[in-house]
Amino acid sequence: MNRFFTEGTPPTPQSRNDHFPDGITVSLAATILLCILALCQQFYGIGLTTRHEIKPDRILSLSGYCRWKFPEHYRSPLMARRAEFFQNNDRWVNQSVANRDLERLGPGWFHWIDGGVNFVPKKPTDPHDPSVRYFVVSPTQFKPRVGWILGALLLGQILIFRRCREGRPQPRYLSAHGLFCDDGTAPGCWGEVLIFALALVAIFSSLHTHHDLTDHSFMVKGIPESDAAAWFELAVSQSEGRGLKGGFASQRPFYSTYLAGLFTLFGIKLSIAQGFNAVCLACSTAGIYTLGRLLHTRWLGLVLAVSAVTATTHLDYVHAIISENGGNVLALLSLLTAWKAAWILSLRWAFIAGLINGIAALTSGVTLLTLPLYLLIIVAFPLLRHVPWRRALLIGLLYTLGASIPVGSWIARQKMVNNRFTLSYNTAEVLAGGADLTNGRLTKEAFSQAAQSGVDINDPDQRYEYFINAFKQSVAANPIGYIRQLGNAFLSSIDYLPTKVAGLQLTLLLGLLGFGLWPALQRGQWLSIPLSGLLMIFWIQSAFNVTPLMLLASFFLAWRRNSVPAIRLVVLLLIATTLATMMLAALSGNVASKRFWLVADWAPYALLLVGTKYFIVISSSLAHKLLGRTSLPSWISGTPALPPLPGAAMTPPPFITFSAIAWIAFSALCTATCLFESARGPHSSLGPIDDINLSPIAQKGLVLAKTAGLSLPDVPIERLTIRIALLRDLHATLEPDEGTQHWIQVYSQRPYLRWIAKFVTLDASGETAGHFRALGQDRLDSVPRDTPLIVVGALTRSINRISLESTPLLETFLIIPLTRSDPQSPWQPDFSSQITFTPTPEALSVLAAPLSAEAPAASSRPPDPTPSHPAPASPPPQ
Repeated sequence: MNRFFTEGTPPTPQSRNDHFPDGITVSLAATILLCILALCQQFYGIGLTTRHEIKPDRILSLSGYCRWKFPEHYRSPLMARRAEFFQNNDRWVNQSVANRDLERLGPGWFHWIDGGVNFVPKKPTDPHDPSVRYFVVSPTQFKPRVGWILGALLLGQILIFRRCREGRPQPRYLSAHGLFCDDGTAPGCWGEVLIFALALVAIFSSLHTHHDLTDHSFMVKGIPESDAAAWFELAVSQSEGRGLKGGFASQRPFYSTYLAGLFTLFGIKLSIAQGFNAVCLACSTAGIYTLGRLLHTRWLGLVLAVSAVTATTHLDYVHAIISENGGNVLALLSLLTAWKAAWILSLRWAFIAGLINGIAALTSGVTLLTLPLYLLIIVAFPLLRHVPWRRALLIGLLYTLGASIPVGSWIARQKMVNNRFTLSYNTAEVLAGGADLTNGRLTKEAFSQAAQSGVDINDPDQRYEYFINAFKQSVAANPIGYIRQLGNAFLSSIDYLPTKVAGLQLTLLLGLLGFGLWPALQRGQWLSIPLSGLLMIFWIQSAFNVTPLMLLASFFLAWRRNSVPAIRLVVLLLIATTLATMMLAALSGNVASKRFWLVADWAPYALLLVGTKYFIVISSSLAHKLLGRTSLPSWISGTPALPPLPGAAMTPPPFITFSAIAWIAFSALCTATCLFESARGPHSSLGPIDDINLSPIAQKGLVLAKTAGLSLPDVPIERLTIRIALLRDLHATLEPDEGTQHWIQVYSQRPYLRWIAKFVTLDASGETAGHFRALGQDRLDSVPRDTPLIVVGALTRSINRISLESTPLLETFLIIPLTRSDPQSPWQPDFSSQITFTPTPEALSVLAAPLSAEAPAASSRPPDPTPSHPAPASPPPQ
């Protein structure tokens, strides 16, 4: 018999109408994916490009430069980051920081501005020369009607989907509850592990593809300068046993301590420091995702985590050796551990939370004002839950004790060593700038006035004394005016939030799209789609500006909608983080507010997205409640009910425990390593090199080089500069006519291919004595790293554009490596491996100049080391 008669009734074939809902489901999923891809292309540029031919009649000649503008729908901030400017297939590389500098910089420079490009032609006749063709390659941008079409298509398909699924159980795979909501009962950490791993891959990919990043402040062609150079050298000093030495010796120490510990274990390399920064940012993304889980919306945590690894505000600073890299992850851990201590009422975790926040304050300083605010919250919040006051007070005391151990120890050290009760010496400068009722911030003129008053700007003690007295005098002279200025600076600090960044803009829009899709798919409230669309349009039209009113509304919605104590505790801590950062920025006169927000920008963004989510949820529920009073079918009227509130139970995610304990252990390891190296004293693996006679070795090397074809005039050896040095990985290659606007003129453009490097100066014992900058034609690839070198060249000098001081530069044409057969043998020159470089015109000019105009003659002793970080001559870069 047929099996159908023995085993049951045969299945009924599906009709064509039964396949239609499945087809609509697939079509809706494809439309959602298409909307996401369109947003990624429009606001980030994910691969599709367009070539814009610049016709001569579209070039506008202005005073000192020319201008061309994009078509209307291409005029967005994305172009300044992603577009490239070409002349006859040669990409221009000299991009000006500001348009006002173009005329001074001259031919070959350009600047993206006002939805177009301003440029100075290489020749005055180029714009009208038929043989010269300009064009721009940029990410493809869609016209506004494409967005309207996609929005209408999405809305229409959701309505059809609702109609087809009416009365049927919703497919399990379309439930959005698991992504957008978290009931707090699943404490696993697989989500954090996955996000950490993906973030690490993305960050290291960025480091690899943009290894020669120039931000015109901290990194120039991949070489740390300014603050980045100071932190790097302070870490090197600690790892080599010299302790806290250098221009930043009296600044908050933990960031350099982390680097020093890693340098001791793995070697002194820039890549090690950047790898540490990458791990910090990856930890931050996992922590942000955990923050979303605590707010019962994984989607919020996911989009903010994505923004952290796509926004250039964070990716670019991974390259730079600045303390905000460590400050960001520690600020997040400070909030998460404070939440855990107050939620589970744990005395142990109160101490750990205070310890983490104290370490954070000594790493970047931006979290300093969160200490008292968090303390207030973790004491007051348990009282609101009717916890005995003795328990709440004990939690607060242990939190204070934990924070006092690192902070108090450092302040005590500052008092003993420098006779100052302060975290950092630059505190006096920024406070004085913030109290300046005329300028409202620290300016270059303030340092000039200090110098005119007899203050040695290079002496940190004199500088601190002068500025702290200036601060006290300004406040005492007009306290009401100071308070008024503080209030204005507090509100205006929001303007420095880095919202003009492609990655952030994209993820905010994706967040709004998700918050519109969730009510539509989960509860049939299809009106949430046009609501989220209107909010997206509002953000785009307002250029993603954040106002105090928007933040205030977000505070209210995030607090009012949530009656769950655990979520309200998170909201309170986020508000405290935002307010503390704004107040610190106000006290400093907003002199470096963009850097402050590098540490804490996730807090206001989380509040903005939470407030936006609840605005969409509440508004769509009210709208569908009105539709429910009509006779419209249910698939149109939807359900007016608000989503159920999450349960009061909340299990702390294990990421908080693991990351906090791991970070404390890592901090202890690095601190112990630095203390051990300091007790060990200055040391070097190179051994003594005091028996090296520089002049005869250089003479022999030059004779061999000239025999091999080096074109160099015959000059006395005394006219050359000869140094024993070490080359690590602080070097870069600049193409012909490539240059930057950095205030150190070694990076200015020259008409030939050249390398630029920072060499480490060695003393007679083989230890670090400072550094010097060198330059040579061609490339530096064949020069050995981490081995002593004899560097021969002509010493030139340039003027630092900020300090107006003379900066030495060694125009190099010969490098002789030193070698030894074993670690106990003396170093000997290896003439067979010496490297020659074509002398630069600048070097030849110096050698041909009269002796009286020259730099001092060389000697076998190392020259005075270049200061590791000169005294500031202007406020920190924004």
